[in-house]
Amino acid sequence: MHPAAIIADDESRPTTARIPFATGELVAGTYEVRDALGQGGMGVVFEAQDRALARRVAMKVSHPGVDPKFLRQEAQAMAAVQHPSTVAVHALGTHRGVDFLVMERLYGVTLRAHTQRLAALRQTITIAEFVDIMIALADALAAIHRVQIAHRDVKPSNVLLAPGNRVVLMDFGLFVREEYDGSRGVAGSPAYMAPEVLMGRLRPRSWHLADLYSLGLLAYELLSSKRPFSHSDLRAIAAFYESSNRFSIADQRPELAPELASVVDGLLAPEPEERTPGAEYLVRQLRAARDSLARRPIRGASRPFTVLVVDDDPAMVAVLTACVMGISPGARVLAAGDGQKAVERVRQTLPDVVLLDLQMPTMNGIEVCMHLSAMPLDAPCTIVSVSGTAQSGDLQLLQSLGIAHFVSKGPGLAERLESVLRPLHRAAQT
Repeated sequence: MHPAAIIADDESRPTTARIPFATGELVAGTYEVRDALGQGGMGVVFEAQDRALARRVAMKVSHPGVDPKFLRQEAQAMAAVQHPSTVAVHALGTHRGVDFLVMERLYGVTLRAHTQRLAALRQTITIAEFVDIMIALADALAAIHRVQIAHRDVKPSNVLLAPGNRVVLMDFGLFVREEYDGSRGVAGSPAYMAPEVLMGRLRPRSWHLADLYSLGLLAYELLSSKRPFSHSDLRAIAAFYESSNRFSIADQRPELAPELASVVDGLLAPEPEERTPGAEYLVRQLRAARDSLARRPIRGASRPFTVLVVDDDPAMVAVLTACVMGISPGARVLAAGDGQKAVERVRQTLPDVVLLDLQMPTMNGIEVCMHLSAMPLDAPCTIVSVSGTAQSGDLQLLQSLGIAHFVSKGPGLAERLESVLRPLHRAAQT
């Protein structure tokens, strides 16, 4: 095992480092700092308002004492890659002697949170969803590798499922150039490291193959519903590889189509020279596997117009149900009393419309929108937010998630709902 291994755990550890910018502070005369979105050992990420362009952005700032060259190098690496499945860089600057990186503000849920939610519902990721996620990540890695860098930290918590079926590979904090020889030690999460990285045997210009092995471990986890290693014990993981053990997805999912199992097993070949040779090749493999899978039948016109009402108030559920039946006689109305049940309902029976209350305990409407927007659905599902207390900030956030329809509760609810539902019903019948 490499003696100088530097480990970044899969889950972020809390830090007591001082936050460099205060809420409300105007950075570089342009970016108004809002809430902190998260922080780790190297720095903190804020939400900010770009006053010049009137948009929300994310701002990454290094903790005091961290060499600013790391943030600058990360920014340059991110800026070199232009792909829908990577984060766009807007600016790099300095304020009060502190370097900051401005990026696009993304909304959604991590792949880790998504799979944990499915596990709580006793569900697993569908094969179609798995293939779509893998194609997006493989294509992102192809773009990254084309500029001669490697990501080095491919894992579910670094993948964001964003609105519009967008899959984003985040966090370039551990990237390296392809020619890096590993002399400064290795970094990453042990459970997602390639054998040659963990053992300190990686050759220069083969980092892209290590990324592919990490992607293979991610694929194995998605299909088997278990992490490749349930611990971060370096010696135990190294012993696994030293004993010539290897992963095979067929052991966990024997019913998996042979061509898809072959793709995953190709990523997990222990020896780099036996592994899938490149991300672009992997994209072609995955697309071929997707084309060979049987597609789900398209919903027929005879299927009833289906509306899911999501509200924790039974009285409001009854009111909305009555409104829907009055507007669309013959419609099928389903109900969910909380956000988690709503997500489960959508996965079981895809509705045409979801009438979603924003103020709910445990999982509020905004969180439900994030989960539903991140789900790769086989047909359109329109979300209509319904609330009596929504603030302007809530509406802006809904718009950023692609939710265009809002109906306020109170007198005149039926008329407002009708103006939204009738066009949606007509569209579902065409």
